[in-house]
Parts: sequence; C-alpha cells; structure tokens
Amino acid sequence: MAALQPHVGSCHWTDGISKLKQCTGQEHRDLKKILIAVATGAVPNDVLSALRALVEFIFQAQSLLIYDKHLHALCEAIHEFHALKNSIIIAGGQLGRNGPILHFKIPKLEAMGSVAHSVIRMGALYQYTSDITEHCHITHVKTPYQMSNHRNFHQQCCCYMDHVEKSHIFALYTSLKANNISLLHEMFHEASEVSNHYPKAVWLLHTLPHGEDAAGSSKAKSSLFNKSRSHLSDNHSITFLVNLAPHYPQFGVNDAATLFNLQDLCPALGDYFTLQLSYLARNGQRRCKSDCDLPFTRIHIWNNFQMQKYSTQDTCIVLPFRTVQALPPSTAMPFGRGDTVLINTTDGSGNTTSSSGGEYSSGSSSFFLDRYQSYADPSDLLSDIPCIKGPNLSLRRIL
Repeated sequence: MAALQPHVGSCHWTDGISKLKQCTGQEHRDLKKILIAVATGAVPNDVLSALRALVEFIFQAQSLLIYDKHLHALCEAIHEFHALKNSIIIAGGQLGRNGPILHFKIPKLEAMGSVAHSVIRMGALYQYTSDITEHCHITHVKTPYQMSNHRNFHQQCCCYMDHVEKSHIFALYTSLKANNISLLHEMFHEASEVSNHYPKAVWLLHTLPHGEDAAGSSKAKSSLFNKSRSHLSDNHSITFLVNLAPHYPQFGVNDAATLFNLQDLCPALGDYFTLQLSYLARNGQRRCKSDCDLPFTRIHIWNNFQMQKYSTQDTCIVLPFRTVQALPPSTAMPFGRGDTVLINTTDGSGNTTSSSGGEYSSGSSSFFLDRYQSYADPSDLLSDIPCIKGPNLSLRRIL
C-alpha cells in the first residue's frame, strides 16, 4: 500500500496500515477500494475470492439506490463469502491475541445476512448512515460550544443554533424572492421516480438559482459545471477544466517527447494531423515515423486537470470533482505519475464521449495542445483538440 501511486483526493498510506490505530470512514472507504488489488498474488486465490465477495457486498449495500439486480448481487456475494470463508482460517488469516480463531462468530458478519431482507422491508441502508448524526454532533454540539464562553454554555448553544436557523431561512427567502420564484412548497410532477427519494433536494434544485445546491450554506460546494471555462462532454454528463496557464507553455514537440519519455509522441501526432487516420482506421498501429513533418512545432502542456460528473443512479446529484494528474519522470519518480482514465466512445474514433459504445482504458498523459492556431482561452483550445490515442498517450477532443 505504501508503494501505490498517490491520487489527489484519496488517502495514501505512506507507512502502510500495520500500525494504523484510528481512521475515519473516508479512510475505510479508500482502503476498501484498493484492498483486493493489493492483496492479489499475496494470498491464495480462495482467500482473495472471499475478500472480494465481502468487499463487493459492502459496496452494493452502501448504494444510494438498490434495485432487484442489486439485491441479487448482495445475496450472491454473501453466499460466496460463506462458501469460501474457511480458506481464510486455513491460510492463517483469522488470528487473535491468544492464537488462531477457528470460527466466524462475528455479530456484524451475522447481521449481513439480514441486509437484503431489511432493504425489501425498509428501503436502502444509506438512509440510516451514521455520517449524518456524526455531522450533526459537529454542527449542533462542537461548533456552538466553541462559539460560547464555555460557561453556562447550554443556553448559549441553543441561542447560537436559533440564530443560525434564522439566517438560513432568511438566505433561502432572499434567494427565492430575488429570482421571483414562488415560495410555496410544491412537488414537481416532472421529477423522476429516482429523484423523489430526496424531495427537499429536488425542490431546492428547481427553486434556487443556477449553481446553488443549498440555502445559506457557509461553504458552497464547488461545481465545475457552473464554470465558464469548463468544457462539457457531448451528453453534458461530464465536464473538464484546465488552468488558464499551462505548466509547459510553448514547448517543443521533441522536447516534450524527451521530458515525458513518449517515443511515439511525434508519430501519434503525425497519424492524426498528417495522415488524418483515426485509431480504428490504423488498427491501433503507428503509421508515421518519428521524424515525420507536423503542421506545428510548439505545444502547450498541462500536468493535471479537473473532471466532474453527474451520478449514474441519480442525475440530480453532482459528484465531487476529481483531479487527474500526469507528471513527467523525475529523480523521485523515475516512471512519472499518470492516473488511469476510462473513456467511452460510440464508434471507436474518439470523436464523441457518449455513454453508449465501447470503453477503453488509457494511461493519462499530460495535455498536449498544438500551437498552429492562436487561442486566448483554454476553453477555445479544447473545442478543437482532436483525439490521438496510443500506448502512452491519450488526447481527447473533450479534454
């Protein structure tokens, strides 16, 4: 785990987890995302299959919406774990202070067997998450106490929360009034069934000004969809944003190939700009040579970009944005650092990003933008960038 590549926004365990004592829920989630990949090859296959089934059950149970296919996956995952759990004991993975533990009499594990039945009767488990009550402990106890003089603080805390509530109501009123929106709480018939599990969120989404997802919040959630310089995919479900200033402006093509150790950079550019061949047309093979002529000699390079998308389960929910990095090789990082990106295409040419069609995975290299045209803003550049794909390079029209 210490050897894994760090990702912006995800926890990285520099010293591993052997001596880990306390960690937050987010760290637990980040740990579960990499556990199976890290354990592959280090444990027997049956043990790995049991761990994978258990992790799959946890992720499926934490879904915001659970359908019949998810319930089926839940039951299959927990049955697979129970069928293979003895392999964990045989491999010596069930240890306690007094030696090996030869059973799985764990209350939490026993409770997992009733999750599917509980979902059918009472709905998704996400609504019972403890994150809400833990957050309320911060907003309703810790913060009011910090604002008091620490003497007779019960009354002061109540007064503080009363003032905060009035401020939020006033902020909501002014937002609605300024936009000439009705103050009546009406359910919207056009809201989909998927959206109706959050009626308050749906109502606020339709009534608040564009870009606001909460009334009176001190910290508004950042959304790349509201930024003028962001570039949207063709189905408007994903947006991308790069900085105004590139990290390597006016960089030579050969210099960029040397810096990022991309021997096929010039041939990749030549296949598209000179021969005008798509990935399918050339069967994924380079046609141009390394010394081919290009209609430009200088390019802009960005080491990272931000991307954000709407939730697949609920299109009213905007997921947090992620930063994708692609750093050149250096002394500290001999092989550089490039995050992996999954890209959807409709016909394999790379000209669209529709949700239908094939998928391919690409090691993300930095943005390489040609300089044979003059642009004042990266968003103008983005609209004209073609797609060039290769083993070490992925240029997308939307990026």
